[in-house]
Amino acid sequence: MPIQFQYFEFIIVNIFFYSVVKPNDQNNLINKYSKKMETITINYYAIALGAILSMILGAIWYGPIFGKKWMEINEVNFENEEIRKKMQKSAGPLYGIQFLLTLFQILVLAHLIADSQMAGGLERSLWIWAAFVIPTLAGTVMWTSKTTKLRWMHFLIQGGYQLIMFVIYGLLLQIWK
Repeated sequence: MPIQFQYFEFIIVNIFFYSVVKPNDQNNLINKYSKKMETITINYYAIALGAILSMILGAIWYGPIFGKKWMEINEVNFENEEIRKKMQKSAGPLYGIQFLLTLFQILVLAHLIADSQMAGGLERSLWIWAAFVIPTLAGTVMWTSKTTKLRWMHFLIQGGYQLIMFVIYGLLLQIWK
């Protein structure tokens, strides 16, 4: 069941005007801004499902599909049993942190989609991917000492995964309200 949230713009300037603006004008300002209060619906089930799908797709994407290439790019040596066990042991808490970050990411996206009259969930999601995810990813990949080929592979593998996830998030939040 979707959960209703109400929010409104509270303008600090109004507090200042209480001491400067005449009482009748104060009421006009309050009425003007209180009309902007909106109700948006956020579906937490869709957010949870999106985060779960992200973890499943990540396991497939960075496992059988691109796992070997990803380990090569990041210079991971799984042939050494000691290194592999150490990495596996430290992975559990990282998955938990990643899941929480993904929940937060989808929650913010859900608010942006629900508050939008101009663009649907998929379109809004793709704009956010293109404007924020890709430039951030490019910045982290470009400035490494890896070869150009490895940097492009890193960028395309991770950017492709993020593109698929943002398409899923956008569609999920647009369809399941």
